[in-house]
Amino acid sequence: MRSENIGIPGPVMTDDFKKRVSTRFGRAALSYDSASEVQLQIGQKLLAFLGKHREGGPQPKSIMELGCGTGRFTELLRHTFPDTDLLATDLSPEMVRTVQQKFADDKLFHSQVLDADRFELRAGEGAFDLICSNMASQWFSDLKGSLQTQSAHLSRGGCIMHTFLTDQTFIQWREACVLAGQEGVAVSYPAFEEIQATVPTGLQAFWQRETVTQKFQNSQAFLNYLKDIGARAAENRPMSAAGLRRACRIFEEKHVSTISYDIVFGLFFLKRDP
Repeated sequence: MRSENIGIPGPVMTDDFKKRVSTRFGRAALSYDSASEVQLQIGQKLLAFLGKHREGGPQPKSIMELGCGTGRFTELLRHTFPDTDLLATDLSPEMVRTVQQKFADDKLFHSQVLDADRFELRAGEGAFDLICSNMASQWFSDLKGSLQTQSAHLSRGGCIMHTFLTDQTFIQWREACVLAGQEGVAVSYPAFEEIQATVPTGLQAFWQRETVTQKFQNSQAFLNYLKDIGARAAENRPMSAAGLRRACRIFEEKHVSTISYDIVFGLFFLKRDP
């Protein structure tokens, strides 16, 4: 087994890192759909969470999605809100081109290459009733700043919704790396309390936490999965070939090649003036 960069993406990004992420996700545009069933499942849960809090409320007239990827969650949004103006954005131009092709005949669909940290919208793009992101907020370098900017683009009565990955995500693989003497290779996500602390004071937050598990045939299948979804772009340092073999053996023996996503669903509304 050859040595590869197998770190799990973490929350701190530089511009160079973002370029690498964009390139990796662009290369995964063709393989992403077939490998992203868990992301689709989590997206369904996110929309159910929204429905629970907005039951009986008005349907959004405009939606912006951050980190649309190849459009799996975008398709769920369109199915749920068929008559809504929908702007899908992503850091990767290849991903945006892929989602454009999927929605080529949709007159209410628009797309744009967008860095969610900088939020440079085209002229004419303004307030949205719903701003959302599924399984992409871990790529924001300044989550609190991004949420603040998103809130500035909400229409009256609008809301923001995100899924977040906590430090318990992929904990089985990280543990295997530590036991293999490769501590600090697999990058961790923030703790739930750290995520809560990123919410700007002007937003009222509602939370739901859930664990989703995924079983793989073996450790190599897990590593291939990360590659197929473009997620092998981040690492603290490359793992040695011997270390990788040890980690894979431990992962298969101790965890039977099963990993977990620790998911937090966040829904944010502008606080009303007293």
